[in-house]
Amino acid sequence: MIRPSSREIVGGVKFLNASAERFVPVRKVIAKFEIWGDMLLGQGPRRLSVSKPDLEFFPVVSVKWTPVAGNVSGLYERVLALDAQTGVATRMLRFDPDTDTSANGIVIHDFWEEVYILEGSISDISLGKKFTAGMYACRPPGMKHGPWKTEEGCTTFEVRYILKRA
Repeated sequence: MIRPSSREIVGGVKFLNASAERFVPVRKVIAKFEIWGDMLLGQGPRRLSVSKPDLEFFPVVSVKWTPVAGNVSGLYERVLALDAQTGVATRMLRFDPDTDTSANGIVIHDFWEEVYILEGSISDISLGKKFTAGMYACRPPGMKHGPWKTEEGCTTFEVRYILKRA
């Protein structure tokens, strides 16, 4: 977890201390991000363009779990913030025990997706790998993932966003 007290300036470059042993230069992260945007989309640097509502802290339990539309039962989402124009969202996703998303096949998005596993575990069937609570993924547009299977169930926190031409 990055804490406000973990920010330092060294030689005029801001650093974020993601852990006691590791400092990440913000300037390099941004440059890498822009280069990745160039390589991925071939149309120059990108900027974030999202119109989500202003929300102050609130209990997420006040947002009901709703079934995810599609072919798979046992998948529920709790949408915390949504840009209705683009569909970009921040949500929690819950897989009931024994959920299998094979019916959806391999998934590819046209948006960035960041996922943190809050509890339980899921297995990527294509990769043959199991991912557990405390693990994180950052997927650029076009990155293949899934289908997923879970025996014990899983809850994730997910942020989606779209980059537009700068």
